[in-house]
Amino acid sequence: MRNKASELIRYLLLVNGIHRNVKFSNISSDIVISLTTLSERVDRIEPTLYSLLDQSVLPKKIIVWVPKYSVREQKNISVEDLPSIPLVEFRVVEHDLGPITKLIPSLIEYGQNPNQRIICLDDDIIYSRNLIESYEAESRKKPEAALAIIGYDVPANFIDKNRFDTKVYGTDIQNFVEVDVVTGYGSFMIKPSFFAQHFLTEQRPEEAYFTDDLCVSGHLAEQGIKKYIFPVNWGFSHLKRLSSWSDYSLSNSVNKDGVNNEVMMRYYKDYWNFK
Repeated sequence: MRNKASELIRYLLLVNGIHRNVKFSNISSDIVISLTTLSERVDRIEPTLYSLLDQSVLPKKIIVWVPKYSVREQKNISVEDLPSIPLVEFRVVEHDLGPITKLIPSLIEYGQNPNQRIICLDDDIIYSRNLIESYEAESRKKPEAALAIIGYDVPANFIDKNRFDTKVYGTDIQNFVEVDVVTGYGSFMIKPSFFAQHFLTEQRPEEAYFTDDLCVSGHLAEQGIKKYIFPVNWGFSHLKRLSSWSDYSLSNSVNKDGVNNEVMMRYYKDYWNFK
């Protein structure tokens, strides 16, 4: 109960623009944080970024990949609108790859460093103060696996709504649990060495544009990389930013009927561990 109360207070402070000064002495990890955002969301991303700077252990760097032209918004990014925040690099990329833009540019960036640990996550979540410290510790226990806070198994009948019956939250478990799919909103950690070169240029079904979790997880399964949810003692696995409830999001628009997910579940059907 104490964890939940303190996390809710921190959440309310962050979403209202109140944050502690960044303690650069806390930089003791080589982990890189990677995420993407769109021009219409840039002015609301700061609470998420400051939740990643208000950490017991700071990352080496936070990179926010912003498409030069947003397909969903049908508009160009205004570089002048990008904020200046310590440890955060806003990087403009030529092509809008959809939500998987949170990952692919970082795989290219760190392609020559195959063991670079990269945490990918979403731009509308307030993350736990112990997020990076937890990944730092748990990734050393399973260095050859992808790790996450929230995941699920692909249902054998490929019906999207049935995946909710298999969801696993790090806040609800005591030991590592293997899953088919890791989720970006909960955050996940990978290394460039987990991905084959063709992942960067593969021609996937058009539905893949909206389903980064399944694209990433399906490819990892194809490469024989195991995915685990690890236990955490936080009060909440994640807390969604207040303004995001009214924002345009994939889950309340093009992904609402589950069809995109179902297409990608079938696309990687030969690689899931049906239980």
